[in-house]
Amino acid sequence: MKLNEPVRSGGIGRRQIAWNTDKNISEQSILEEAANDPASTSAHSPVSTLAETMKLARVAAYSAASSAVANNTNRIWGTQSIINWTHNASNLSATSSYIHWADDPDKLLNIRSGLAYVDTVDPTIIRVTKPGWYLVNVHFYQGDHSLNNNKNSLTVISSDSIDTTTGITYNYVSGYPSLAISQLVPVPGYLQGTPASPSNTHGQGGFKVVWTIGPHQNNLDITSINSYAYIQIVWLMPWESDLFYNGA
Repeated sequence: MKLNEPVRSGGIGRRQIAWNTDKNISEQSILEEAANDPASTSAHSPVSTLAETMKLARVAAYSAASSAVANNTNRIWGTQSIINWTHNASNLSATSSYIHWADDPDKLLNIRSGLAYVDTVDPTIIRVTKPGWYLVNVHFYQGDHSLNNNKNSLTVISSDSIDTTTGITYNYVSGYPSLAISQLVPVPGYLQGTPASPSNTHGQGGFKVVWTIGPHQNNLDITSINSYAYIQIVWLMPWESDLFYNGA
């Protein structure tokens, strides 16, 4: 077919007029053809090689992105298993104790995860396997003793920097208190406002849940039979040691 050659009666496809469409074949269209058509005449050309290289680069980039997402996806752990402890009360002042957790895999009262576990030496600590900011949800019901217009509170702290400021939930109750809190907590946390970097001194990092009651004349024997506690933690983002505590 020649430029401006007239069309004959033989039909479309034979001896048509050729004209300039102003659509130039770009390098990208050649790459796409070579990449998508194994039978392309460019299959063994340098352009085809470049196309294959681009395909491999896209696959590698996608794989790296997928790996990054997998490594930074929020992870969850929780348990509702507790062991017995005694809360030593005082009729003169408020007193506090830590909730004691049980690593109770046989009864399946926990969420299986490599994110966290109960410390085998100190059952008041939930250890975590990666530092970061965590969303911590806790529910606690004290069923040993009825209280008389007592002020109760619940808070969650970093186990390696117990002075870390966090929110507190309060309630006044005449009867058996039930409290819940949802709190953002940094691990390993901050010591007197200064970031506490992960180290042998600060341990692996984790949480403690503090229960406090007002003046009360009787010690309280908390058991898994008369009381209930549940903790759920969600890893949100990496811990940034260069940030000053901001009360987030």
